[in-house]
Amino acid sequence: MREMATSYLLRRLSLRKIIFIILLIVSFTSYFFLFFYTNIIERDQKLETDKKIKKIKIYKGICKVPILNPYEKSALKLIKEETERKNPTPPQCEVNPTTQFRTDGDTHLIHISKIESSNDTTNPHWFIKENHCCYTPFTTVVESDYTLQFSSECIQIHQIVTKIQTEYENIQVLCKDSNEELIYRDYFHFFRLNEPIEKTLQKKEDKSRGTGRDFLNIIFLGIDSVAFTNFQRFLPKTRNYLVQNMSAVEFIGLNKVGRGTMENLVPTLSGCSYYNGQTIFPTESEECYLIWEKYTQQGYRTVLSEEQFWLLIYQYMKRDANGKHNMAYENLPFVRGIQNTCTYALYNYGCFEHQLAARVLTDRILQVARKLKGKLYYHHLWSALTSHDVLEFAKYLDNPFHELLTNLTSQNLLNNTVLILNSDHGTVTSEYSRTAEGLIEARVPLLYFVFPDWFESKYKIAMMNLKKNSKGLTSPYDLYQTLNDLVNLDSITDNVLTRRYSSMSQSDQDQTKPEWIKGQSLFLPIPLNRTCEDAGIPDEYCICYSWKQLDDPSRDVRIVKAVSYCLDQMNKRLSSYSKCNHLDLGKIIHGRMSTKNNGEIIYEVTFETVPGNGIFGAVVKVDIDTTRKGFGGTMKYSLVGEIERQNLYGKQSDCLSITMRLAGWIRSACYCR
Repeated sequence: MREMATSYLLRRLSLRKIIFIILLIVSFTSYFFLFFYTNIIERDQKLETDKKIKKIKIYKGICKVPILNPYEKSALKLIKEETERKNPTPPQCEVNPTTQFRTDGDTHLIHISKIESSNDTTNPHWFIKENHCCYTPFTTVVESDYTLQFSSECIQIHQIVTKIQTEYENIQVLCKDSNEELIYRDYFHFFRLNEPIEKTLQKKEDKSRGTGRDFLNIIFLGIDSVAFTNFQRFLPKTRNYLVQNMSAVEFIGLNKVGRGTMENLVPTLSGCSYYNGQTIFPTESEECYLIWEKYTQQGYRTVLSEEQFWLLIYQYMKRDANGKHNMAYENLPFVRGIQNTCTYALYNYGCFEHQLAARVLTDRILQVARKLKGKLYYHHLWSALTSHDVLEFAKYLDNPFHELLTNLTSQNLLNNTVLILNSDHGTVTSEYSRTAEGLIEARVPLLYFVFPDWFESKYKIAMMNLKKNSKGLTSPYDLYQTLNDLVNLDSITDNVLTRRYSSMSQSDQDQTKPEWIKGQSLFLPIPLNRTCEDAGIPDEYCICYSWKQLDDPSRDVRIVKAVSYCLDQMNKRLSSYSKCNHLDLGKIIHGRMSTKNNGEIIYEVTFETVPGNGIFGAVVKVDIDTTRKGFGGTMKYSLVGEIERQNLYGKQSDCLSITMRLAGWIRSACYCR
């Protein structure tokens, strides 16, 4: 009897075990199915273009750098369609003119004819013989609103190559036919040395060279509104020559820190943030000044060159008592005087009379490099006319930039020079920039470094770190710190870099650095745990976040509330301006969400307002306010950064005074009554 009872109990226990195991298997299977199914749903909810964005990790760091395909078909199609709708006039200045003059980058004017005479096929330069050409020296009178003051004499041009007298810095070339009708006009600037400036700087240079240190000249060529991906897309010859022929270091993760040119260039040139659109000096600190002032102290000739004046990147920057930016040489009076005078450049994209605007800069680079060969110089240039407004027009920069690189190389003008190519951001006002790919593209400017061959063998650790850092998250603040190191190459020798690296963690811990000092030299290794915050990159521009695209943002209550919050904030600010309309929601264009490393939820939204059809973008953070009533608290919204205009606004805010229009955000948001 006892044995039967024991046997029954054993069978009962076994049955319970079997049932428990079955339930365990069923529960695990259900959990696995739900987990797997949920991930499939989340994956399928992403916008199709998000699948085209690859992300890579560098040195197993926190940030995943997004990599875009420049030739992705849907992107190319959208860019082409947008250009066709805008129908802008492409640069016509070098499209088969009857005649044209160029400089040799030094002291000569060269005639180039595009049409041969049917009567004299043996002389392709018949134009000079059949027409009357001459050049007139002139100066720019800055005090009289940059008016041009011409010499009374127009010097005849009889030869294919004409040597320009060294006392002439600016010339106007005119050609008239046999009926005295003007058929050609153009303007040229020649780089001339200033003896008093040279005398002062040569003393400083001699003192610096007396230390026995190495020195590198700097050519900093900036290109407005050209993202890294768009550079790959539309300047293939230039990029291939940089990488394959010049062993350039190409950066794939430079992250912009602000919307526009000034917001990104000021950190590059000063290491400081751009505050209120007025000045690069947020504090009275003497450490916050333009990088070329440090080069001047070492005896460098500082040269500033641009090809336009109404987008002057330096117009708000600090000047001396005479209104100058403390540069030894600049072409700005010439450029402003010409563009005050001629209309061709103003109404033809990328043109400067009969020259492609970019050639004004490429010729200038060659002139300066030849004239200052053997001397120390820092040359800062900025190109904007061609690439600023139309995303596809960057392609017109490819030929002149490629020619520049080949000339610099073949003429051995970079043996003691580092060439830096950089941009501020990608195009932010195009339709493409509002797609998932376009949003990322616009946040990653281009950055290339070209060093002379001897540099890497002497500064091994510096170049090793630079190359590694080129694959990770970087910012304009890092570029400033790098330019700061290039002032004194003793700061990047192998021994010194080793000591600096060993002290990096300690200096980070003691928090002794002033708050405004951001970034680190690219000659030092970027920490593996670097975040956008560490690099000085605001959340609204950070490329490290993984975004979840929402299928129908106009029906998603989270996006609707975020957009509603943005509109409320906009109208509160606009209410102070009686001439501006109240804005209502036209439509929600785009919405996606992300979760930061600290658990914060952020939403990125794009929406259209009426009247005016303004398109705005913003990043909104959501917090749970547990102090207010509601189950588990209520949602609290706040802006991360600024609400930004994403299409052109033209004259919509012209009813505002000039002072009000200088307050950037109001100018972009106001739609006059």
